[in-house]
Amino acid sequence: MRLGLAFLLLAVSLAVASRAYAQDNCVTLAYTIQASVAPSYYWYYPLDFGISGSVTVTLYPQLYSDTPVRVVVYDLTRSRELASTSPYTRLSEPLTVTFSSPRRVGLAIFNPSSSTARVRGAVKATLCGNPALAWALEHSAKLSNTVLGPAAPTGIADFGIALVNGTYTVYSYNFSGARAEVSFSPDFRAVSYSYPYSTRGFSVQLNLNLKVATKAGSQQVYWVQEVLIASESGVFVNINIWNTTVVSREQVCSLAQLNPYRVSGKGYVRHYSGEQGGCAGDVYVYAAAQTPFAARVSLEVGVETTGDSVRVSFYRDGSLVDSVIITPSGGVSWAGFVVEPLLWEWAPLNAELVVAGQSSRYPVAVVESGSVTLKLIYLREGRWAVPVSAWSVGGNTYERAVAGLQQVGGASVTVGRGEPRVFQAWLFLVTIRTPLGVFYSTSLDISRYIAPVIDFGNGTRLVEPRVYIDGKPAGSMRVWPGAVVEVYYTRQYRVSVYLPTGGVEKWVAQGIEVGSLVPEEIDLGNGTRYKLEGIYFSGGKVGRDYRVEGPGEIRGVYRRQFLVSIVALETRTAWLDEGSGLEELVPSQVDFGNRTRLVSPVVHYRGLSFNLAGARVIGPGVYTVTYTRQYLVRVFALNASYEEWVDSGKSITVRSPSFNVSGVYIAPVAYEVNGTRRETPEILVKGPVDVRVVYNATARLGFSSLGLPALYAEAALKCGGKAASKTLVLAWDAMLTLGDVNTTDCSVTYTSVPSWPAVLLLTAIGVAVTVRSAARKLKRGVEGAGGPL
Repeated sequence: MRLGLAFLLLAVSLAVASRAYAQDNCVTLAYTIQASVAPSYYWYYPLDFGISGSVTVTLYPQLYSDTPVRVVVYDLTRSRELASTSPYTRLSEPLTVTFSSPRRVGLAIFNPSSSTARVRGAVKATLCGNPALAWALEHSAKLSNTVLGPAAPTGIADFGIALVNGTYTVYSYNFSGARAEVSFSPDFRAVSYSYPYSTRGFSVQLNLNLKVATKAGSQQVYWVQEVLIASESGVFVNINIWNTTVVSREQVCSLAQLNPYRVSGKGYVRHYSGEQGGCAGDVYVYAAAQTPFAARVSLEVGVETTGDSVRVSFYRDGSLVDSVIITPSGGVSWAGFVVEPLLWEWAPLNAELVVAGQSSRYPVAVVESGSVTLKLIYLREGRWAVPVSAWSVGGNTYERAVAGLQQVGGASVTVGRGEPRVFQAWLFLVTIRTPLGVFYSTSLDISRYIAPVIDFGNGTRLVEPRVYIDGKPAGSMRVWPGAVVEVYYTRQYRVSVYLPTGGVEKWVAQGIEVGSLVPEEIDLGNGTRYKLEGIYFSGGKVGRDYRVEGPGEIRGVYRRQFLVSIVALETRTAWLDEGSGLEELVPSQVDFGNRTRLVSPVVHYRGLSFNLAGARVIGPGVYTVTYTRQYLVRVFALNASYEEWVDSGKSITVRSPSFNVSGVYIAPVAYEVNGTRRETPEILVKGPVDVRVVYNATARLGFSSLGLPALYAEAALKCGGKAASKTLVLAWDAMLTLGDVNTTDCSVTYTSVPSWPAVLLLTAIGVAVTVRSAARKLKRGVEGAGGPL
């Protein structure tokens, strides 16, 4: 059971330590170089990408040369450079190139000088893309042609590479134990060859890779084998442990040293020369006692750390075969078996249970009859689990078999007669479907894939994960191999919601109606509220049932309302729009129907007063309305009756015209106010008033003639049905009055006898008498005079 190696033979002197590993869907090939490169010559590491797709190659050199050289990605298919660095004696510049495949390329060092370049150092090449993973798988599970036919270690091989729906993906895990269950049919027969020599027998190999991390920060890798070797005389278990931390090739392939003082068990460390095939190097070996052939055999390997050492235990059928203690320098911080898409140049870092040749002396087995059924499980995450993926052909051993997989059932395969071919026997990756994509996990703990929040950074996020395992709601974050996990989220968008009370950013569920984010009304609790008028989403007007399907801005347009109590004839409380008038709520006048009314309303609010037309709602609270009370005053006057509304408490002067009709003067003389007679026209209005104006008709007649009164006169005054008359003697004039007349249809008549004729007669008589008397007196006087003068 020796390490096999197929290595590129170069036309240069070369010492190389090489390994490759996968990250995401990338394979990283790292190798050290000690090469002599001739002038104008390319040294290259060939890569054959055989399937269609895109490949990205990135080289990270750390090289030293005594002559300037270039790092080149060389197209071997078309004989041209795809990318190149500048020539230096020290090279550390990364080099990246993307190309399509199929294509054969070389990771090359070119010497442009005229002298041989001696190059040393390391190169790390990251190979990304589906063709790169296909190359890695082909490089791991590689068939070989022998004189006996195509041969390969055949059975179960876990490379950390899976084919999912036509696309390769990678995975890795570690485990603390592996168990192989082997069942032979009664007629199983196999012969091992080193052609033309042969021997009856075969081997079933459990091949594992042990990774040890030291406390000093270094890493060591061991190849661990528990091999069931069958011959005509019986079967026995052979144990091999190789130190594969470093694989180098100068003239021959050699492995790292295995210090016998740091390895202890039932076996011993010896040096293998590699003459029978594979790489030379130290190997721990132990061969258990031979036992009769059995139809069923179980092999088991476990690992644990004990202080600064690693204990590797080997079992057959539950019984301990050997316990090997490895004490690496630097102590141990962690140790475990690993499966990684990490390709050593000579072998993959895999786990495999395969049927192969009996030994490196007889490396090729040919199955002649019957079958052997293989089952492999790991102790991983505290439970036994089958490999996530299994390929039909291994590649981590020198021994091979001319055999084929006849049947695959569950987590087991049956190997029988036939030819090996490479195919994926099963795929038990845990499939996790999330909105971010489909993931394939080897871990049975899916919690790492269930992010509570996935924020895309563009105003969109996913929250509230709901997990279903094989179509049923998950009760645990632990699953089983092959489980299909579907993770559903509530999609949310970040929206800015602007309301009169302020703006806020919030996450809302996809499809939510904007009406649920913008209330119909917002009550501030102080008699003020906002009433919704319209909603705008990112500038466009939308209805309340508009559903949010992306981030944006929601703006509610509101009108402000106040809770108003209008105290007038009665109190009315209502929500009114800010700035609205009160005309529709407050009557401009109130007529009580009893000749009493209220007019000229004035609205009072917090020390301010407004007429009704100018009154606006400016805040919450009480709006008191006061009116001017008026009474209807009716005035009944001759030919001028009227009525008017008069403010309560106001004094008015009754308008009552006078008339002069045909010499009759009709004038108000009194006023009956609500039946009460008064003399003045001024009235203090305290209620409805009926005023009847009392008129007197007066006729003033003059009877004098030539300055003399009438000797006799008669006069009559008539107004409607009323009349008054007078008979006068020696009257200068006369005045006739009718009281409380109710019409202006008045007339006056009179007759008079002037007195002047009588006066003239009397005057004449008087003159005559006077003359006569005077004559008499004169006469007497003359007669009596006789004294001296």
